[in-house]
Formats: sequence, structure tokens, C-alpha cells
Amino acid sequence: MRWPLNNVIVQQYVGADPCIPVFRVDYATPGVVALLDRSVPGGLVRSNAEKRDNRRMFQWLTALQQPWFREACGCDGNKLVLETPQGQRLDVSRAVRHFSANRLELVLDSGAEGGVLYYADAYHPGWKARVDGQAAGIALARTAFKSVAVPPGIHTVALAFYNPWREWARRGLAVAAVLALAHLFATALREQVQRRRLLS
Repeated sequence: MRWPLNNVIVQQYVGADPCIPVFRVDYATPGVVALLDRSVPGGLVRSNAEKRDNRRMFQWLTALQQPWFREACGCDGNKLVLETPQGQRLDVSRAVRHFSANRLELVLDSGAEGGVLYYADAYHPGWKARVDGQAAGIALARTAFKSVAVPPGIHTVALAFYNPWREWARRGLAVAAVLALAHLFATALREQVQRRRLLS
């Protein structure tokens, strides 16, 4: 059984003896670290000291036994929910139209009173949200994750991660690759011309 969160992955090894839930932290923002440390105080430090084969894996059976932790992380199938003003939590995972590590888009009906879209994925200032194409704020929710206010009615909500340094680095690499290919092509062409001159 496996519940992906992009940043925290809760794995249950079925058939193992003993059957131990394992937490792997891929994207340890301060909020995620605080949430995990709240579950098992000092567990993060102990796990780092005891890690094997350089795997960042944390054996915290106690955490999964705490309802608030399971709810926050979406371990019970509530990774993506709409929270209504009355406190209801509605699963809106079927509203997803696009999903990748750095982009989420869904079309959802928030009802007559609107609500808050909660996404159990690490909060980071690099995430931006749009509701019907208009910029919307992303709030820190449950110590470590993201939420976006959605007005009443049917709306398209998109969340995307943008890191300007990474974008410039990617563009720089693309330009460098094109220049390298152009240089190789020019070198090969020059050598071919020189060979023809020698043969003629």
C-alpha cells in the first residue's frame, strides 16, 4: 500500500515481519519536518542517525496511529479535499484534470457558499495559484501544506510551482546544448570541406 504526497511517502510493507510503516521525506520543508517531529518528538534526529544505505527513511509506527497525522497527510484518502464553511471535508480528487509534480489543475463545484481547497502537499513560496485564470493566494494549512480559497460555484483551480533560478538554469542548459550541437556541426562540416580539398 502506498500513499504519495510528493514530499512525504508513507509506505506499508505488506508481508514483512514485522510489518513496519516507513516514511520517506523527499521534500523536507520546515513545516513538513515540524509535522513529523510533532508525531514522534526527536524521531527525525534518531532516524537520520540510524539511516542505512543513505536512504532517508523514518520508521514511525506511532505517527500513523494518530488520527490528526493521518488526516493532515491525506493517508485516509483525503489528500485533496474541499472544506466547506460548515466544516465538511469533501473529496474532490475526481475533479482533477491535470496532475504532475509541479502542476495541479482541477474543475470543481464549491457549492452555494464556496470553500477552501486543501492539498496535502508541502507549502512553499514558489507555488502559485489561479482560480479561473486570476491569481489567488495560497495559505499555509495544517503546519506544512497548502490551501486555496474558492468562491461559490464551478471554477477551474490551478496550482503550479515556479522557481525562477531553476527556469533560468534550464534555459541556460538548453542554449548551451544548442551551441554545442552547432559547434559540432560546424566542425564536422569544416573537416568534410578540408577532406574534399585534399582529394581534389
